[in-house]
Amino acid sequence: MSEELKQEGLHLFKQGNYTESLKVFADARRSFNLRGDIVSEGEMLNNLGVVNRYLRRYDASHESFDEALQIFQQIGDRHREGQVYGNLGDLLEAEGKKEQSAGYYLEAIDIFEKANDFDKLAQTIRVYGMMRLKQGRIMEWIQLYTRGLRAKPKPNLIDRLLLLVFSAWARRGEMQINA
Repeated sequence: MSEELKQEGLHLFKQGNYTESLKVFADARRSFNLRGDIVSEGEMLNNLGVVNRYLRRYDASHESFDEALQIFQQIGDRHREGQVYGNLGDLLEAEGKKEQSAGYYLEAIDIFEKANDFDKLAQTIRVYGMMRLKQGRIMEWIQLYTRGLRAKPKPNLIDRLLLLVFSAWARRGEMQINA
């Protein structure tokens, strides 16, 4: 029952039916709680936070993320903590609190880097980097993007070329800043 509710919530969310997915994720959370499955309950809280953010219900989103974070910290699940930190970064960015969101993005990046989860690392770097790029903080974006490329276990030819270009650009930017 719990897993079916989770899958239904994900399906509704992907279809853009956020209000219904919110209800189903709340039911799934209760179901996982009754089963004593704290990890899945935390995942549903994280999902509730995401859906509430999409619905611009920011206070409810904060509450869900805070509860999910408490669960994952309590059980020592750093990887899932990283997911919540990334989502908190998204939430604060949506609220226009860009400098506060940066700390959460960087925490998520550190966790994903240590976990060698390149997919989530790349996704978080892309979102955080785009925020910095829109702010005109190009050097910070280059440094961040370079960090992501360096973390990649098997960079392809394009990645290696980008590393060369960004490294040269960063050196040029540093020289201009210090001149």
